[in-house]
Order: sequence, then C-alpha cells, then structure tokens
Amino acid sequence: MFNIQRDTKIYVFCEACYATGGTEAIHQLVDQLRNLNHNAYVFYNTKTENPKPKVYDCYNTRHVFEIEDDSKNILIVPEGSIGEINKYKNIQKAIWWLSVNNVQKNIGVIGNKVNKRFSGIKKIPGLYKIYAWFYQFGNILFDFSDSKNKNVIHLAQSRYAENYLNKKTLSDLNESRYIYSLTDYLSEHHFKNKILKKENIVLYNPRKGYELTKKIIKYGEKEGIKFVALTGMTPQQVSVLMSKSKVYIDFGDHPGKDRMPREAAIKGCCVIVGLRGAADFYQDINILSKYKFSINLDKKAIIERIKDCFENYEKNIKDFEMYKRVINTNKTQFYLEVLQIFGENEKEKDNKKENAI
Repeated sequence: MFNIQRDTKIYVFCEACYATGGTEAIHQLVDQLRNLNHNAYVFYNTKTENPKPKVYDCYNTRHVFEIEDDSKNILIVPEGSIGEINKYKNIQKAIWWLSVNNVQKNIGVIGNKVNKRFSGIKKIPGLYKIYAWFYQFGNILFDFSDSKNKNVIHLAQSRYAENYLNKKTLSDLNESRYIYSLTDYLSEHHFKNKILKKENIVLYNPRKGYELTKKIIKYGEKEGIKFVALTGMTPQQVSVLMSKSKVYIDFGDHPGKDRMPREAAIKGCCVIVGLRGAADFYQDINILSKYKFSINLDKKAIIERIKDCFENYEKNIKDFEMYKRVINTNKTQFYLEVLQIFGENEKEKDNKKENAI
C-alpha cells in the first residue's frame, strides 16, 4: 500500500488533449482524490496551453507538466505508459491497468519492428538482444520478476485485468497484496436523456472488432436487419441514437471494462458481446450467457438472438436490469475503492474546516 503523508502529491499521468475512456478514468480519479482532500494532479505528457479536453470540464482537476521525484509523492501511470515509471528513482509508483489486450498488441507490434530493424544482426544473438532491449525500453514492457519492480502497486480496472495480474505475480505470492481494484464509472450526462420510442436498429462501434462484426453485418443485412455504425457523431448524437435503438453489439477485444456497452445498456439497448477479454468475466459485463457468443461466430445464432431482441424487446430488456443496477452503483463503488486505497487527507480536511470558521 502507498505511504501517504499529509503533504503527499499524487500525480496521474495522462496524454494531453485526448479524450478516450482511459483518459476520462484518469480525470475521474484525480477528481475523486481532490474530493478526498488530496493534493492530486493530472500529469500531462505534453506541455500545451489547454491540455484538458473541454468534455472533462465536469471534473475538478488541476494539472502539471513536471513532477517532484520525492519518496513521499506518488506517480500513477496507465499501462500504455509504463516507461514513465523508469524515469524516476524516488517517487512511489503504480500502474493502472485500464487495458490488458492493448499492451499485448503493442508488444507484438514492437516485436515485429525489432525483427525488421535489426534483422541484419540476428546472427549475433547477444548483440541482437541488447539492441532489441534498447528499442523497447521506456515504452510498454514491464518485468514483473525484476527486483526493482517489487514495490510497484498494480491497480486493476476490471476483473479481467486483476486475473491477468494474479497470473503474472504467481511466482511471488506476496506480490498479490500489491493488486487493488480501481474501476471507473459513467459520467452523469449518460443518465439524463430519456429513452425514446425503440426501433429495430443494431448499433456497433467500427473501431471495436470490426473484422468479426462485418461478417455478422453481411449475414444480417440479407435478413433485412439495419445496422448503424457509431462513428462521426457527437456524444449527444450517440446518446440519442442509443436511446431509440434496441440492440448494441460488440465483438471487440474488451481489453478492459469498456464504457460503450454500459452506455448502451443505460439507454435501454439489449447488449450482445463476444466472449473476449473482460466480456468473458461476469463481474465486468453482468449479462446473461445467452447474450455472449464465442468469437468462432455462429452468425446464424447471433442473428436469431438479435431478431428475438427486436420481436420480444419488452421481455428481453428485463434481462439487463441487473447490469443496469450495477452500472448505477459504479460511481459509489469507485469512491469506496479510492477511499480504501488512498484514504482521506486529514490535513487538508482540517484546513478547510478552519477556513470555514
């Protein structure tokens, strides 16, 4: 666990001017830490005039472009920026595993680049290994067995990530005490729009598993099913479309507990997913198994399920009540997780009381 003092500063590393599910989670964490009176900051990777996306104005955050490398302070980095922790010697360190699959993909991509760049020296194994290591250093690799990483704390956004981390630290069971659950939640605006009159529309995100999804679309369109891609729209337009559609499908990797399936469920969509990544864990996507399909893709069975959701929508949407209840408690759960891991800064709390008097 962290050694937090009254003047500890907590930095959470983030890409500047970039709005994704991961960067929103980072702003949510800093917001919640500040609500608990901690000196918490978004640590942006690029110095620019307006690094915070406007869409995150709802979060109470402050930001910095440099950090104090002091043992009383804390640096938290998302798994895609693991190399950042190697730049500092004294600060307490943590990795927030918002994704798992994306790291594995990056390792594969970097491995291919290394093979091409250093192909001429492959016949000298020792030298090739050194070159490959330098090429990868500071990017996305993390050696769980390295003694210098023993005190790095791991924060898991999903049960899928927690399972991955437990497997990685199996060789040293004592390390399991350094794995903590730290999820995220949907912001308030997702709960404001009313559900509209439902239409027989299937929504999908073309950036998530499109190679598989397009096979379903091709098969389904022959059956007269209408598919709409959630792309080129404002958040408000996506919200309205979800509010009037009956089905949302997602056959992507589910590298973490993704936001879009949760958004669709809150808007009254039946959610159908492929059994990949976090979707394979009930704790991450709390829906019945009949709405989860193997990625071997029984296209006929999937289309039949979609048709059933169309024809018996009022009956089937009740299957998602548990999922929606869990989503509605995500913010409270997140608060409790942050409180458990970081506690409340008593000094700042006392200062606020004195100022109020």
